[in-house]
Amino acid sequence: MLFPKENLENSSWSKEPPSATSTVSNPIDLDKFERRAMRKRSNFLQEKHKPSENTPSILLVDDNSFNLMVAKHIIEERGFSVVTAMNGEEAIKKVKEHYTNGKTPFKLIFMDLQMPVMDGFESTSILIGMMERNEIPQMPIIALTANNSEEDIVKCLKYGMIDHIAKPLKPERLQSVLDLVNR
Repeated sequence: MLFPKENLENSSWSKEPPSATSTVSNPIDLDKFERRAMRKRSNFLQEKHKPSENTPSILLVDDNSFNLMVAKHIIEERGFSVVTAMNGEEAIKKVKEHYTNGKTPFKLIFMDLQMPVMDGFESTSILIGMMERNEIPQMPIIALTANNSEEDIVKCLKYGMIDHIAKPLKPERLQSVLDLVNR
């Protein structure tokens, strides 16, 4: 590591750290450097996770914006593009738009169960009907919900969902599902 001999503007550098008695004529503004480092890190992460046209997409449906933000972050960190919807009706619309615009079909749909306008059970039934009629391609639907009783899990499976992930989300559980669909 190199250290400035007198000040930061001095072009003279030493391999020895400054002594306890030495003074620096221009003190370092650490806050400035921390802010710059944070901006660079943020820009790097945004570029790293910027989806391309070939990035597999996932539809994330939840009426809670905090849940959407957390799940979206976890999923994007794992290399997927995320499209969000706040209720089942909006989810159906986004699936249709995605498909009719010629985009690669969603790899999967994470579906909350209890939402306003249209809940996850009704929207799953409609989406599965559309898949059966070949109106949209086949895609797995996974419940993403705080409803964790055995009865709720069985109900999810009866409605055609292929799995159930409990909230609060555990990144490793989410990763195991993403690994299955990314094969």
